[in-house]
Amino acid sequence: MLSAELIASVTEASLPEIERALSDAHRAVFVREVLGFEVSRRLGELDYVVSLGDPRESRLPPEWKRSLQLVANHYLSRAEPHVSQELELAEVLRGWRHFQPAAHLLVEPLRAAIHAQTELVRQELLQSLSSQRHVPWTWLWGEVRPLFRSGRREDGSFGLAILRAATGGIERLRGRAGAQVMESVLRTLAHASEEQLDAVGIAAGQVATGHSQDLLALLAGPLGLVPEILPLLFEQQKHRHHREGALGFLGELGEAASDAAPRLLEMLTVPEAGDRKRLFRILGQVGASVPQVLAFLQERLAAGDFTERQAALATLLMLHRAERIAWSETLAQQGLTVVRDALDRNQHTWLITTLEGVPVDWRRRILPGLEELESVFLARFVEQSGALSTLGALPPEPLGRLLREAPRLRARFLDHARTHPNDPTTDAFLEAVGPETPEVLLLVQHRLHERDGHPWNRQRAVHLLGRLVGEHSSPAEPLLLSLFLDEREDTSTRVAAAQGLVPAIGRLQERAPMVESALRDESALIRGWAYLLLGENREKHAPGLARDPSPAVRQLVADLHPLLPFLPPL
Repeated sequence: MLSAELIASVTEASLPEIERALSDAHRAVFVREVLGFEVSRRLGELDYVVSLGDPRESRLPPEWKRSLQLVANHYLSRAEPHVSQELELAEVLRGWRHFQPAAHLLVEPLRAAIHAQTELVRQELLQSLSSQRHVPWTWLWGEVRPLFRSGRREDGSFGLAILRAATGGIERLRGRAGAQVMESVLRTLAHASEEQLDAVGIAAGQVATGHSQDLLALLAGPLGLVPEILPLLFEQQKHRHHREGALGFLGELGEAASDAAPRLLEMLTVPEAGDRKRLFRILGQVGASVPQVLAFLQERLAAGDFTERQAALATLLMLHRAERIAWSETLAQQGLTVVRDALDRNQHTWLITTLEGVPVDWRRRILPGLEELESVFLARFVEQSGALSTLGALPPEPLGRLLREAPRLRARFLDHARTHPNDPTTDAFLEAVGPETPEVLLLVQHRLHERDGHPWNRQRAVHLLGRLVGEHSSPAEPLLLSLFLDEREDTSTRVAAAQGLVPAIGRLQERAPMVESALRDESALIRGWAYLLLGENREKHAPGLARDPSPAVRQLVADLHPLLPFLPPL
């Protein structure tokens, strides 16, 4: 990270020379990164930096932090007064993100950030909304809606960024088509009727608690833009590098893009159509209400080649689960035939990824006889060399069920976890296996004893340790508390330990004196977390922390004790 290296060379004497050497563009980037570092320093979380592609972190000594403070003060003294105020706002927002899941919603700071002028605060807002998607949608939409009426393109663009962060939206469409769709959405939002904006708010709110979706695809229907967008998508999908994004975007338009169904049916008649399974799924997404589509899927399930029968079954299962089509005994028998053929062809990976995408009771109800077939293919699949990595890509819930139903699979995962402690497959296993498993604590403790790895590996181990804490007392709690109180640990590791202790706050009261010692920690994040972990014992410390030098801690106290009369303003 070039800014970190440049900061290390700064002294009072060299700062003017460095200033003269920077172009306007480079200075803007440098100032933005300096202020971002300064927020981390004030919160007490600036232990190291990581450069892209570097397998190890770069530790930041005290003299580096003094140089950082020198540079930050230099730029703040020359900036408009609002910059210093918004830097404190950025500190509050970042602190709030680190104080989850124990801190309350910060309405006023979030509202101030929506209307902030500095890029730093706007980015902190987006990260906060992205990482904590429990902000009440009605309130947020009420704050964002006026941005689309301001007449300024940058306000509308920021409004879309807020919605994307709050809904977990992804960006599928790139290149020229992506830019054109963005411009169309911004232009239409700026002149949309109140009814259209109401529809946009309702549509986005439905996704705010659901799966990730492309925000522009979500808005295209209520804004009436689908006819304008479809030709762009079909043109974009002709280019190999943009094909996946264009088709994914088309699928997320859903039935608003039903006019695309005939074109998709035509594409599927071409032998070299590419990813036929993907095209089948998209056909189901856009053409659920088109009779020709259902007839095509049923015909392919009955008489297509094996790949088409696989894709047709997966698509029909998707449509029936969404209550878009009725199920029949004929479909059930044809579906079981596909499953048996997949077993005969050793298509275990397809069976796992397709069937585990739907609830187990539901699929066994509509495919009678499936449970026996599942036990057969799982027993075979467990012994294959790539089984663990394939299963490790499943969500924790279905993977946990498979681990409970297949002792041999559980044993293979345990062996892998012992020999590959920091492997993503091991993480998936530990995430899914459940806190009742005694081996998990031993495996995580083993990872924590290794101090030579990357800090992120250590934080991941602490996160997994926190999963062992629940309604009842756990042997993981004393270990997490010791990690939180250990000043030799990085702040990020100590914060992860505190987050893991949240379910045990009521049981920590007997250890209150130990927790209270962290109220004097140098790190604002640790002081704030000590206050949160004290639970019922925290009230007596509120007056002192209400005058804490960190606005993040003061805001935390103000949020929990709104009646304290002497809290300094933000």
